[in-house]
Amino acid sequence: MGDTGRSTRRTAASWATLCGLLPLLTVLGCSAQGADEPPHDGLPPVTVTELHDPADIRQPLNEYILTERQSQLMLAAEQRLRTDCARRFGLEWEPPPVNLDVPDTFRYGADAYVRYDEAAARRHGYHPAPAAAGGSTAAAGGSADGAATADEDGTGSRMSPQLRTVLTGRGSGTVAGRKVPVGGCVEEARRALREHSDPRWDENYPNGLAVNLQREIDEDPRVVRVRAEWSACMGRAGFDYGSPRDAWADPRWETATASAEEKAVAVAEVRCGRQTRLAETLAAVERAYQEGVVDDKSQELAEYARGKEAVMRRVAELLGQ
Repeated sequence: MGDTGRSTRRTAASWATLCGLLPLLTVLGCSAQGADEPPHDGLPPVTVTELHDPADIRQPLNEYILTERQSQLMLAAEQRLRTDCARRFGLEWEPPPVNLDVPDTFRYGADAYVRYDEAAARRHGYHPAPAAAGGSTAAAGGSADGAATADEDGTGSRMSPQLRTVLTGRGSGTVAGRKVPVGGCVEEARRALREHSDPRWDENYPNGLAVNLQREIDEDPRVVRVRAEWSACMGRAGFDYGSPRDAWADPRWETATASAEEKAVAVAEVRCGRQTRLAETLAAVERAYQEGVVDDKSQELAEYARGKEAVMRRVAELLGQ
């Protein structure tokens, strides 16, 4: 597994670090009875409810974040525009493949806050299950914005200097006697996709709001308390970790297969998470903070939602949907 395994585990750890980031989670499956956390001056009130499946958690900012399918459709539309732009210069660009076979939802995995599947922990530890180890749609997309890397096209072949200049806008200002658009075809496509909305519309705006809350959430005394309880539980099991992310990121797991100790730590994480209601508390605190920011940014989020609707209409036009 080598580097692929390490990358997959680090991705899981980073998603956990960003739990407030794109939380797709809904506190569903809640029992009728919720436990109110003791009030804390200046902090949002929190009710911790029973959680049957962390994959069902949904947070307030999820109403605004692009779904997996919307993200891929946007990428497909931008790639079509980039390809058309390159052809104006007599150049052919084969973009990286886009995976549209994804759900029209945006969800965290079940282990977003803390590992939840004891059977999987016992079998695989912190390594991905074999079916999940073969790569991801993100890996197929080239760079973060879906453009090919600076030196390769979507097929992995070396990119000509002319094509690189046309796509990125870096280098000569003209190619084949034509002026290269500002920012290259990548930025031209981005602008064209937003031509019926505010050109400043940023699909990552609600994600950024969630990220900016993470420090407050981590420092909230209710989160500090429950993580300390989880850590103490792990200590009683013979393991010294301050948080689940510390356990996930243990460099000893940088191996081809999960060791017996790795599996034991992962199982203990699951059990301690259940005993301390770690996921329930983190989800509830995160929800409280997100509700506050949704109220504070209601006008900005309404403008974002209108821009999102306009962009997705443009995407549908470009893709003939």
